[in-house]
Amino acid sequence: MFANDKGIAIDGFDVSSREHYQRAMAGETYVSSTLTNARTGNTTLMVAAPVNHPGFRGVAFATLDSGTFSAMVDGIKIGQQGYGLIADKNGKIIAHPNLEIVDKQLNYLEEAKENDVDPSLIALFEDMRAGNSSMM
Repeated sequence: MFANDKGIAIDGFDVSSREHYQRAMAGETYVSSTLTNARTGNTTLMVAAPVNHPGFRGVAFATLDSGTFSAMVDGIKIGQQGYGLIADKNGKIIAHPNLEIVDKQLNYLEEAKENDVDPSLIALFEDMRAGNSSMM
């Protein structure tokens, strides 16, 4: 979908107050954390990028179902029992082979505060949060 430089999408909906629109208009390519879609109730992610084309300035954006992102890691196997996942900068799981974890919007860092979580897993997430790439 596209929205013009005033924030009006091609379906007439005003997205000017939405974070994905504002960040893309500021020049960023933006991928949100998971959120519950207000229209469908499904767990989704927003992606957006600026568009600067002769005759059109605005934002291209899409809503991705959580299953779309999770399919990207579904086939990743690490060792005998390991698997791939994607977490946002706050520790929330946004892609996981088990969609229930994504749909629950599980945040491993928050979970660690309330439950007994392996300290090496917390260290891994903190390392990724700091912008480093890691594998355990």
